[in-house]
Amino acid sequence: MRKYTIALAAILSAAALGCGNSDAPAGGPATGGSRDRPLKLAFLTNNTAAFWNIAKAGVEKAEKELGVRVDFKTPPNGKVEEQTQYLEDYVAQEYDAVAISPIDADNMAALLDKVSAYYAVFCHDADAPKSKRLAYIGTDNYTAGRALGENLLKVLPDGGKIALFVGTLDSQNARERRQGILDVIKESGIPITEAACKLDETDEARAKQNVEDVIASVEDIDALIGLWAYNGPMIASALKGAGKVGRIKALCFDEDAETLQAIRDGVILSTVVQQPFEFGYQTVKLMAAYLEEGEAALPEGGTINIPVQIIDKESVDEFEKNLKALMGGA
Repeated sequence: MRKYTIALAAILSAAALGCGNSDAPAGGPATGGSRDRPLKLAFLTNNTAAFWNIAKAGVEKAEKELGVRVDFKTPPNGKVEEQTQYLEDYVAQEYDAVAISPIDADNMAALLDKVSAYYAVFCHDADAPKSKRLAYIGTDNYTAGRALGENLLKVLPDGGKIALFVGTLDSQNARERRQGILDVIKESGIPITEAACKLDETDEARAKQNVEDVIASVEDIDALIGLWAYNGPMIASALKGAGKVGRIKALCFDEDAETLQAIRDGVILSTVVQQPFEFGYQTVKLMAAYLEEGEAALPEGGTINIPVQIIDKESVDEFEKNLKALMGGA
């Protein structure tokens, strides 16, 4: 299994240059409002999907309300190595707090622990519970998976074959969503089998090819399920290209514009939507509060749970209207 650790030289170099607030206690970032400069905050995503544009609007709303600036970064290729470089750079650049959606939560835990000595670390969207992150802001992804699973039972009441599509199962949110779906199936007793779980490493061309391959090679496939935001549009495109719309069911996650249109067109039956706007907004508010108030600002249990909802053909127009209003008000 791949291991990802921060370059020791970068940490030592940053420390030698006086990285971090001069008032910072050994082993951690400063809190309590003692700094004599503006806060330096960063919000780091796991890829460049349009999903993150909504989160950015939430970040921008918090920036305006709090009078802070946030460095919003999207790894161009969705790679752990890119996230690692950003985290190293934040040490050298004396950031106060960073929020990350870790691509490989388990193997990045040691990295997050090391950088947490220099700035406060939070997780959003995907958690890294084995690390020293201070809090997680986002979806309870296991519960979200179960929500999709319950919907799947209505689509395939007599059973069938399904295929799942996602960037990587190294990510905590992907594993939890998949497990929630599989547990609902198991508990139901309905004979639904997972014929394939295809990974694309956040490569959208590969994501579409994965769907096309399953359609062509898995006999009697009944439903396709996309676990990440871009998987829905790739499923919709592949279904239309293969002339399988309606014959193969599709369900997915998130509110990509193409996904919402595919629901309106009857290509995708439903999607489980999160609230990425709140990911951005609540995360920035929490980082700023922690740096001013210390541990008293942290949520009980270390989690701010942002609920999900299921969007189908009956609710898609109202949902999209509300989403556009939200984005316009950022």
